[in-house]
Amino acid sequence: MLPTKGSTYTDDFLTVDGRPSVEPGTGVLHNVVTPNYFATMKIPVISGRSFSEADTGQNLVVVISDQLAHRSFSAQSPIGQRIAFGRPGERRDWYTIVGVVGDVKQVGLAVETRPEVYEPFSQMANNYMNFVVRTSTDPTSLISAVRAEIKAVDKDVPPYNVSSMDEVLSMNVKKQQFTTLLLIVFAAVALLLASLGVYGVLSYAVSQRTNEMGIRMALGAERRDVLILIIGQGFKPIVIGLVAGLIGAFGLTRLMINLLFDVSSTDPATFAAVAVLLTLVALAACYIPARRAARINPLIALRYE
Repeated sequence: MLPTKGSTYTDDFLTVDGRPSVEPGTGVLHNVVTPNYFATMKIPVISGRSFSEADTGQNLVVVISDQLAHRSFSAQSPIGQRIAFGRPGERRDWYTIVGVVGDVKQVGLAVETRPEVYEPFSQMANNYMNFVVRTSTDPTSLISAVRAEIKAVDKDVPPYNVSSMDEVLSMNVKKQQFTTLLLIVFAAVALLLASLGVYGVLSYAVSQRTNEMGIRMALGAERRDVLILIIGQGFKPIVIGLVAGLIGAFGLTRLMINLLFDVSSTDPATFAAVAVLLTLVALAACYIPARRAARINPLIALRYE
């Protein structure tokens, strides 16, 4: 099965040769692949080797994921070790580990990576399989050629559900993408309303203090002083709201964990970027009424009712 599309089957019991007991509840995923699968999917071989055409099933071999290697063998090298699956007392075959490969998101991008075992297709033929082709050109341009090659091998096995890996991943995150889009729209609307609110409140406050601004400027206050005064007084509640918002966001990030991939829910860079963005928007909302107040003519302001 392709990454994010699941596994051939799952086994909950694993026994390491030489150990007295099984490891229950491991939830090991099993996948059946051909020798070139890891190279095609660019899954790194961390230690040992990949499968070869010589792995015909006479000596049962497997390749395990890095997570399973750390879970079941800790500091030991798993290469050459034998493992078996199934409950104690059942007829079980022993498999020799020949390689360790990198972990893959097999069940879904939002699901925690699980330990995995790969078996060669020659050792365990399956009636269902995915045919994977890696290309440096547009994948859709090769569909006809791939179909023709498969038909040349066996005309009774028509390929279906042909798609690129980008499309496979896109389908896997379609729900999360829609949810994220809604959140972006709501966040943009909230940001716009907040900006208009800050602007409206400061604009009203400045209009109520027109006489005060005129007196200050008549007594020698520079326009720059008035600008700094208005922005400073308007910015204090904004800073308080920003701090309260960041604290609240930090506490609610767990609700968004399923929408995040390869980034922490408390990513410092993200929090910093949001804080800077909100600060700039609030600064712009404060600056417009403050600039208008700084340009007030003192004589007109003193006569303002």
